[in-house]
Amino acid sequence: MGAAERPEAAFVSELFRRFFWPPEDLTVYEWAESKLYLPREMSAEPGPIRLDRTPYLRQIFADLNNPHVDEIVLMFATQLGKTTALLALLGYVVDHDPAPVMMVLPTIDVAKKFSKQRIAPLIEANKCLRDAIPVARSRDSENTLLVKAFPGGMLVITGANSPSGLASMPAKVLLFDEVDDYPEDAGGQGEPTRIATARQDTFARRLRIKSSTPKRPKGRSMIEADFERGTRFRYYVPCPHCGAMQTLRWPRLLFDEATVAYTCEGCAALIFEPSKTGMLAAGEWRAENPEARSRSYHLNSLYSPLGWLSWQTLVREWETAGERAEFGDHAPRRTFINTRLAETWEEQSERIAATDLEEAAEDYRLGTVPEPVKLLVAFVDVQDNRFEVGVWGFGPDDDMYTVAHLVIPADPGLDADWDKVDAALQTKYDGLEITAAAIDTGGHYTHEVYRFVRKIPARRKVAATKGYDRPGMPILGRASAVDVNWKGGVIKNGVKLWSVGVNAAKDLLFARIVAGRVHTSKDLPADWFKQMTAEHRIEKRTARGVRYVWVKRAGGVRNEALDIAAGAIWCMERLGASRWPKGYWARIGKRKPAETPAVDDTPPVNAPKKTAWIPPRPRGFVTNWR
Repeated sequence: MGAAERPEAAFVSELFRRFFWPPEDLTVYEWAESKLYLPREMSAEPGPIRLDRTPYLRQIFADLNNPHVDEIVLMFATQLGKTTALLALLGYVVDHDPAPVMMVLPTIDVAKKFSKQRIAPLIEANKCLRDAIPVARSRDSENTLLVKAFPGGMLVITGANSPSGLASMPAKVLLFDEVDDYPEDAGGQGEPTRIATARQDTFARRLRIKSSTPKRPKGRSMIEADFERGTRFRYYVPCPHCGAMQTLRWPRLLFDEATVAYTCEGCAALIFEPSKTGMLAAGEWRAENPEARSRSYHLNSLYSPLGWLSWQTLVREWETAGERAEFGDHAPRRTFINTRLAETWEEQSERIAATDLEEAAEDYRLGTVPEPVKLLVAFVDVQDNRFEVGVWGFGPDDDMYTVAHLVIPADPGLDADWDKVDAALQTKYDGLEITAAAIDTGGHYTHEVYRFVRKIPARRKVAATKGYDRPGMPILGRASAVDVNWKGGVIKNGVKLWSVGVNAAKDLLFARIVAGRVHTSKDLPADWFKQMTAEHRIEKRTARGVRYVWVKRAGGVRNEALDIAAGAIWCMERLGASRWPKGYWARIGKRKPAETPAVDDTPPVNAPKKTAWIPPRPRGFVTNWR
């Protein structure tokens, strides 16, 4: 019997092959293609990895073995394969190229869930990983939920909120997932990725991957900042009609009730979604900053492989988010931009400049009422030396129009000057009377406002209001009685002070501006448009989480026009207009013969008093405005 045939020789040969021969020189993709099985728990298409479904991952997989690459940044939309790339690299290191690895999730709790829901099923589904990382069978085992030992290396899974975990060991490979969810500071020791990156200093050849959908506002997103300083690769695909190479961008997706198609930048032909498979296969990454050392990639959900997330689904999500934005709820739109377009959310107030608003002004005369307007409301801002009265018109589709903006020089401490306000609120515009009005009490003349409101008949619906910037407060806040007797009892039919949620009102106002539903007259002065954009929305962290509030921009620009427009929206909320059926709108706003409105800066003091028109009371309509 020859030596090659002896069982003991075969045994020694196998031991030598497994423990002493150099490993076969495989790339991450070659290893994954031949060995990696994706379990159902982590893939919509379980089974062997197939990059023909996601060809845009091929170059990223090649980067994992490039000795000149030490950092890869993936600013991807959700469910496009970025986490698959991280786990494929992890499996490759465990089975083929052992080294210490650290994976960082946003928090320790998220790290534990990721270990249970992603890493454990991956190990269980692949024999090569099961052999390297055996199941823990005792308390003193090296393998726990967050620590996995394997021959030649170790995996530590930790949270970005744990400075001790981030500094726990040297790591040749660092895997950062969802970095935009990381805290800005880990226990007072600095930014989490910087703490962990310092653990690679002793390795000549090292690699780290940062992946995330952007989730912070523009200018504060960590993944966007890393993407911008890198190569900025974008995936170009050919048009199936003319062959023009282009990136897929959301504004070029056309849709109506029956059709969703993409418009080619080259020939303007319509591209339908079944063509996407061939387009992805023929695509290529092109860098905007090719000299950068960090390799950064951007990909949005329009590239989602056929059978995954469809263009039709994206359109439905966009339209639903748009409907919510019209009512001041921007969260769905922000989520879509972050998770589907892989872009940062830029506040609407930052995108709208005074010059843009002025250029969009329409060709109708100030003091006249455009045809769609069915109802007028007014808001009075009280300053130390003047009253500013804004009259806004509203129609059935949430469109709002500036009808008048009066600046009335006055001393609010004098009763006689309040007669000017009374006259302004009784002025008719093209036969329409002002249905409801509100006056701000937040200045130095609170009790003068109360005294004025007290003497106005309740049928005219004039309210005393005060704005509050509490995060999360609705536009229509509670009313509190301010007329009480000496015993502290509430005086019947006395004045009430109404709370205005100014943040919600301004959110709704700017959503309507973006949607083209705020119409302004070219007769308005340039300063008025500056006042409308005098504030911007910022994040504010509270005990209940992140909230958004409106604050003045630097430069000291006045904001009376903005406050008045927000006050007009409050009047409509107080009327309950958002609950009116369309048929109700059709019955109101019938105009009497046009009269010449008083639109000069000082309305006549002795204007004859008119009986205010009172619309029929719909369900839920409240008439006690005092």
